[in-house]
Amino acid sequence: MSHRYTKVVMVVFVALLVAGLPAGCNLAPPPKKERVEKAPKKIPKVSAEKVTVPAAWPKDVPLYPGAEIVSATLTASGQSLMLRTEDTAAEVFNWYYDQLGLRQWKMHRPMLDVARNVASINGSLEGRTLSLRAGTSETEEGYTSLSVTTEPLLKVK
Repeated sequence: MSHRYTKVVMVVFVALLVAGLPAGCNLAPPPKKERVEKAPKKIPKVSAEKVTVPAAWPKDVPLYPGAEIVSATLTASGQSLMLRTEDTAAEVFNWYYDQLGLRQWKMHRPMLDVARNVASINGSLEGRTLSLRAGTSETEEGYTSLSVTTEPLLKVK
């Protein structure tokens, strides 16, 4: 009786298994995909002329490692650098937050929105202000644009 019982259970099990599978379903595991190594994406040059850091750029305002300088602006009120990187705004934010803290910058209203890939930090140190903005590049897919601006602290009369 137990041998017959085992056969019935096996038949019922196989029937239930087959009935629960969609038509054309294959029980074999999917074939393994061959892993293809991607070459690192190179940042295309914005212009033929290389933009460099201005000589007057403050030594205590670091530049994001590996970022390309897109433009540099010097005015009577301050200076600004536009950079781009393949890193996310969160990576840029975390690096600047750590680096500015190490350099004793007092940070005001740091903001990071990972879902929208945007970040900002405002800071002050020894009568100067700093503004960092990072976000998805509007002109180049896969890049984060960042703006770093420093100015003398404005005194309200």
